[in-house]
Amino acid sequence: MAPSLSTSFPCLVLFLLLFIVAPAAGGYSALLAFGDSLTDTGNLAYFGGDAISTNHLPYGETYFRHPTGRFSDGRLVVDFIAQALGLPLVAPYLAGNNSKEHLKRGANFAVGGACALTDIFEAHGMNLACAEYSLNVQLSWFHEYQRSFLSEKLIQQSVTPEAKPFFFLGEMGINDYWHLLRLDGVNKTNIQRYAPMVVRAIGAMIDSLIQGGAETILVAGIYPLGCSPVYLTVYQEDRNPKTGCIDWLNDLIEYQNRLLQRELERLRRTYLHSKILYADYYGPVMHLYLHPATYGIDETLVACCGGDGPYNFSLSAVCGSPLSNLCSDPSRYVSWDGLHLTEAAHAIVARHILKSFDAKSTPRTIRSLRQANEANNGVQ
Repeated sequence: MAPSLSTSFPCLVLFLLLFIVAPAAGGYSALLAFGDSLTDTGNLAYFGGDAISTNHLPYGETYFRHPTGRFSDGRLVVDFIAQALGLPLVAPYLAGNNSKEHLKRGANFAVGGACALTDIFEAHGMNLACAEYSLNVQLSWFHEYQRSFLSEKLIQQSVTPEAKPFFFLGEMGINDYWHLLRLDGVNKTNIQRYAPMVVRAIGAMIDSLIQGGAETILVAGIYPLGCSPVYLTVYQEDRNPKTGCIDWLNDLIEYQNRLLQRELERLRRTYLHSKILYADYYGPVMHLYLHPATYGIDETLVACCGGDGPYNFSLSAVCGSPLSNLCSDPSRYVSWDGLHLTEAAHAIVARHILKSFDAKSTPRTIRSLRQANEANNGVQ
C-alpha cells in the first residue's frame, strides 16, 4: 500500500544533496514532476504498451517527429519549464531505458489518467486504473527514486547551495471529476462539493514534500475544462451560446483554482522558507478562447485530431485510431485531441507562467526563471 500523503520525508534533506551536476541556467540541477496526462512525458505509455494511443503518431509529430507518450503533438508545459531552467526534458520515471545518470537531471512521476480521490471511488466499488498511479502511488515512486540514489552514495562534499531540484506539481482534478460525474447522485449541480477534497489532497502532497526539505514547488491549476471538445460533445445542451463553453463546468474549475490558491497561501504562511508558486493555466487558455486571433489561432473549440461531430471528437474515433482525422496545422488549434492541448497552447501557458510571477514575494526563484527564460529558446 502506498504511504499516506501526510508522511514526512526524513531522508529528503539528504536527497536534495544528490544532484551533483553544475546548476543549470535557472539555478536548479533537476526537475521533479507529478500529476496526470497534462504533465505525463511517457509513464502511461509504459503502463499500457502498444494499446495506448500516445505510443502512436500523430502524437508527438510536431516537435519530436515521433510519439513519446506525451498527450499532445509536441511539448507540454513541464517541457517548456525545463527548457527555461536550462534542464533536459524531464524523463518518465517508469521508462526502462532511462539511465541513473539521466534521471539525476530529473524524473517525471506523472501518469495520464491519475486522480486524487481514490478512496471515494473505492468506497463506491469502482475499480479504476487511476488508483494504480494516484498521487499516493507517485509519492511512493518518488521514495524509490530517492532511495536508489542514496544507496549508490552519490552525495559529495562540494555540493553548492544552488544545486537543488525544482518541483512541479501538475494540475490534478480533471480525471476525478470525469469519474465523479458517473457516480449515482453526483451531477452538475453538486459536483463542486468535491473540489475541497481534491485541493486537500494536493495540499497534503505539497505539505509532505516541504516538511522533508523541498524548497521550490510550482503548482498548476486547471484550464477551462468547459471549453474542451470532449465535454462540449457530452454536454452539448449546456453550451453557453455566447462563449460556446459550458458555464457550470468552468465555474467548477474556477472554484477549485480559487481554493487551491488559498491553500497555497496557507502553506506559504506555514513554510516561510519555501517558494510555493501558482501556475495559472485557466487565465491564458481562456484568453486564447476569447482572443484567438491574437495568437494566430483559428480553431478554439474543435479538436485538431479526432473523430466526427461538431467538435471533431468521438469516443469511437479517438485521436490516433484508424477512424480519426488530423488537421493540417496543429499550431492553429487550442485542443489537440479533445481534452489535451496542442504544443502551441502549452507554449502560451508556459510563457504566461514564466512572466506572471510576483518578483517581490519570491525574488530569487523568479529572477532565476526569468533569466533562464531569456537565455534559452524553449519559450519564445
